[in-house]
Amino acid sequence: MNTKPTLLSVLIFVLCTASIATAEDTVLIQVTVTSTSGTSVFLDKGESSGIRAGLIVRLSPPEGSPLRATVRIVSTNRARADLPPGLDVPPIGTRGEVEVPVKAVTDRAPIRATTPSTDTDTKVPVHPPWSGQTPDFSKDTPLLAPIAGQRAEDRPVEVNGRLYFNSLYTHDQSQGRNDDLYTGRLGTSLEVTNPFGKGGHLTFDGEVNNRSQFLTDGENTTEYDGEIELLSYTIGGQEYTLYRVEVGRFYSIYLPELGLVDGAEAVVQLDNGFRVGVGGGIYPISSDDPEHGEDYGVHFFVDYQSETPGELSGILGYQKTWHKGEEDRDQILGRVNSRIGDTLWLYGSFRADIYDQDDKIKGQGIDLTELWTQLRYTPDPKYGGSVSYSMFKWPDLKRDQFSSLPLETIRDGRVDRVNFSAWNKVNKKVRLSGRFNIWQDQDDDGTGGELRIDWNDRESDWPALSGTVFFTEGSFNSGEGIRTEARKTIRDADVFLGYEFFSYDVQSMAGGTESLVRQLVRSGVNWSKDKWYYSVTLDHYFGDTDDEYTLGTFISRRF
Repeated sequence: MNTKPTLLSVLIFVLCTASIATAEDTVLIQVTVTSTSGTSVFLDKGESSGIRAGLIVRLSPPEGSPLRATVRIVSTNRARADLPPGLDVPPIGTRGEVEVPVKAVTDRAPIRATTPSTDTDTKVPVHPPWSGQTPDFSKDTPLLAPIAGQRAEDRPVEVNGRLYFNSLYTHDQSQGRNDDLYTGRLGTSLEVTNPFGKGGHLTFDGEVNNRSQFLTDGENTTEYDGEIELLSYTIGGQEYTLYRVEVGRFYSIYLPELGLVDGAEAVVQLDNGFRVGVGGGIYPISSDDPEHGEDYGVHFFVDYQSETPGELSGILGYQKTWHKGEEDRDQILGRVNSRIGDTLWLYGSFRADIYDQDDKIKGQGIDLTELWTQLRYTPDPKYGGSVSYSMFKWPDLKRDQFSSLPLETIRDGRVDRVNFSAWNKVNKKVRLSGRFNIWQDQDDDGTGGELRIDWNDRESDWPALSGTVFFTEGSFNSGEGIRTEARKTIRDADVFLGYEFFSYDVQSMAGGTESLVRQLVRSGVNWSKDKWYYSVTLDHYFGDTDDEYTLGTFISRRF
């Protein structure tokens, strides 16, 4: 056990004492989560907004504390960001912001035509000599001849990415235990532009892991492994190209709901914002799937992006898979994202499975497996509201993803949830918000909700404060609680301290109801300097059945 703190200290020391690059001026870009897959979130903005791999996304989920994710994959109008392990993935529709270098935004700014002024009295401003260099022209070259831009294959090789280290140490002494659990991840993610002189992009994401457990009543174990999460090469995909081809291990930037793909995907740009794509290969459950290669297939899709960014986008796709050579899944997927005027935002996604006469559990027909939709109304930046509905069923599959579920759950299992939320920025310092949800499954139903107040006086030295009262009626426990948090920015550091009290009822082993109390103290500090980002958190769960400490660290460096 003594080697764990030593290893952790050495890795932190090595990363913290490495060379530090020059800081860059940045600008905030607002983003929205449009889909999720595993611990990844997919955003509605991408390279055209200046977002690039390695940047940090600050997400503000409707419940809980703010989250930070790291951008890993970027296309023209989309991006994928990953959360550190152990954190809950925020729901679709979560808002966030990305600090983008000013140079990245100006480099991507579109060139717009200007209308000559008819004001003859307009004075030409004095400016320094022009610094731009133009190509050599002959005397026969027309005055308005276009200047050709640099082709993608002629651009220099550029490497963007990050090196990261993440660890989580837990000491559990609840109910007489004395257990220690440790996980550590050291990895890198990078994107190389024009690596082979063909104008393409090479993406890599890999890491080595260490998992150790020291149990009071069990055998001590330590495991080391490595995995390649992503390794792909992409040609095209820019605004001025008519195609995009990606080969290797990747998440489809168009249909991330499919999960990992070991294969290829090709997309052709049509007129009026439409794209048509086809892909296929192996669909592993995860990057370290021990049964890799048993599930393979093809997928097709039609994608649409309006000429005005963010106004309307949608996609309709189809996937067919085989498991060990036998036909398995036929599914239709769709997604729509629309801003209706300046006050309404509509998002929806669905997944439907097609069954034939050989599917004994579900029976022949088309079954809607997943549905998620949200309508957000913001007539004024100071207040607004939203309503969302979600539905989920378990599909009937031959692959091992749901093999441990009872047949009754696959046949009859269903979860429906309706959620209402509203917020009001009372003044420059105070913001009120509330949420209420109703849920129902095949066996039970319940409700939940919260009221929250945030106070932040940016002109004072006081920290930002928040307080929440909440309740929940769930299948496993029901109760009420309070949650408070203080957050303060000190130079480049974001420091926070929070407390939660939860009184709840659970079903005891004897069949009766048992009333328990759980408390949580959360603390941490996040800071960034130049291209470095650091995060250290310390949580303590305690109460009638809990006594647990958790120390988390996350360090990354962009390059």
